[in-house]
Amino acid sequence: MNRSQRILLLDNLLMWMGFFMIIPLITVHFVNGLGWAAGAIGLVLAVRQLVQQGFTVVGGMLGDKFGLKRLICFGLMVRALGFASMAFADSLPLLMASAVFAALGGALFDAPKSAAIVLLTPPEQRPRFYAIQGVSSNIGMAVGPLVGTLLIPYGFQAVSFVGASCYLLSLVFSVLFLPELKANEPKPRGSTMKGLKLALQDRPFLHFQVIQIGFFFLWVQVNVALMLHATQHGGTSLTAWVYGVYAGFTSVLQYPIMKYASKRYSSQVLLSAGVAFMALGLGLMGFTHAPTSILLCTAVFAIGNLLAAPSQQTLIASLTPPERAGTYLGVAALPLAVGGFLGNALGGVLFDYGKHLHFAALPWVVFFAVGAVTALLIGQFQVKKQLDQKTPTAV
Repeated sequence: MNRSQRILLLDNLLMWMGFFMIIPLITVHFVNGLGWAAGAIGLVLAVRQLVQQGFTVVGGMLGDKFGLKRLICFGLMVRALGFASMAFADSLPLLMASAVFAALGGALFDAPKSAAIVLLTPPEQRPRFYAIQGVSSNIGMAVGPLVGTLLIPYGFQAVSFVGASCYLLSLVFSVLFLPELKANEPKPRGSTMKGLKLALQDRPFLHFQVIQIGFFFLWVQVNVALMLHATQHGGTSLTAWVYGVYAGFTSVLQYPIMKYASKRYSSQVLLSAGVAFMALGLGLMGFTHAPTSILLCTAVFAIGNLLAAPSQQTLIASLTPPERAGTYLGVAALPLAVGGFLGNALGGVLFDYGKHLHFAALPWVVFFAVGAVTALLIGQFQVKKQLDQKTPTAV
């Protein structure tokens, strides 16, 4: 693994740590601490996700036009300013503005960072790299809230500034150590909008993105359905255990399992199997209320995620032309916007509707059905190999 790849992994760790240091504690501070309406904070978080994922395609297009490193660095700076400004948010409009500003920063660096991975990592190394990146993400996801919790007695301002400093530190590493990036292939003629048009006319690529809506619908349930179920049947202590089992499994087991499995099975097979495991874990959750059983179902869900997440990234990279990597990977963020929004919105609604119908298993039946269909569609998807594609390089 070269220095540029290690910097990308370090950046990824700092980004996830800073993000999960702040976002989970927004509800704690503004709802529990200041007494704001939970619905208002939910709206802030939903708008943040929609803005970031919805505008990621713009960040990808700009990265193709102006350079990936430049967009990564600019996005990190904007994200840091957005999170730091939350320290001064004393009204809902100010908090919303800070969240949107932070989301725009994420939209600017997200697709260029993914494109940089494609350019810096040869195809045969990508399953291993994405597995290691998943480990770094989960470490950041676990450490961030812990640090935020330790800082909250000193005020939410301390949480905001330390979380923002993670992005500033990532900015420093990126400026100093990330190379300027470009593909071996010459840039196709035409405007930046032509790159978007090409992505939107790439039927195999778009077909796969539509399928991924189902994956992200399941993926967000770790923060919605699993938390609701754990709180209902075990309180906050069980919620902490569920979160710990999920983060622990994915952090410790993802790399060794993917190292073994990627040598024996294709990314398509692993993604289909991973989604099937995620669906099974959620489906079984509807038939148990005991804390131990809930944790076992969470472990099944986590195993599915550790198989699916790096495999999904590898497949997207294989469908992406290196000379249009930023634009393509920007479009690839849209399934998270749609699937994440639907998963967040419907997760709670299905719980309430299931209670109304006296059918508590309703959300879990729906999750299992969505996951089963998604796994089947992934298995039937025809992956088009780009045999003439040259390995990209960084200069």
